[in-house]
Amino acid sequence: MTTFHALLGVSLPIGPKSDAYTSACSRILDVLANVPAQEHQAWELAAQAICGALTEMADMLAASNHVCVSYVFCSIHES
Repeated sequence: MTTFHALLGVSLPIGPKSDAYTSACSRILDVLANVPAQEHQAWELAAQAICGALTEMADMLAASNHVCVSYVFCSIHES
């Protein structure tokens, strides 16, 4: 299971954090869906958008004391 797959499977209690987390996941998927169509110069912007969304997701997981946080951080460091 990839780290991103694990992140997509996280379920937070319904509320603002859950909505923000879902929005961050959607932004990543949107960027990934458009990468093949983008020109080389747009890759840096795509990487920045993905990194920003991943950071937001990690912050929300940490703030929620979610069990997945330790798995995610370990997976990121092993990559």
